[in-house]
Amino acid sequence: MTPSRHDSPPSGVKPEPVPGDVGRQPARLRLNDCACRRKVIGVLLLVSATSAVVASGGKVLGSARHPLNTADFSAFLLQAQASGAKVVALANAGGDMVNATKQTDEFGLTRAGKTVVSLLTFITDVNSVGLKAMQGLTFITAFCWDRDDESRAWSKRFFELHKRIPPFIPPSDTICERLKQSVLTRRRR
Repeated sequence: MTPSRHDSPPSGVKPEPVPGDVGRQPARLRLNDCACRRKVIGVLLLVSATSAVVASGGKVLGSARHPLNTADFSAFLLQAQASGAKVVALANAGGDMVNATKQTDEFGLTRAGKTVVSLLTFITDVNSVGLKAMQGLTFITAFCWDRDDESRAWSKRFFELHKRIPPFIPPSDTICERLKQSVLTRRRR
């Protein structure tokens, strides 16, 4: 598994092609169709992935929506298997991503030659799914603790405080908190 950068282009920016051969393969996208913020995230992931696949010369053969906290993804996975797509992208997160990934392993999608891509993955998801089920999964993450010297140093400090490797949200939360404290300090002067 090789984490890559987060590919959500700002509004009006042409998406970069998907690296390697994945973007040129027919794809079937599965979208988490749930309330408010998570629904927006699922839609944005779907739109970004579709744009990247098309920009790479590929085509999206279809998509399917599922409700929040879906326990059984079998119907969606069978639909994806039957579609002829070479790539199955999971545009969901959290418990749904964990369940869907475990079930793609149970259904043998990667062993059948399909490329499974999770469009939003946290290190905590990898821990929940387990290494066996994660084998062969391609995933996208905005933060990797081992990316460079700076991220390793930051992650080491985080680990010393919390006794775990950071997911990608704490670094951004910490940055926002530092900016807020900086603004408040300047106002007091």
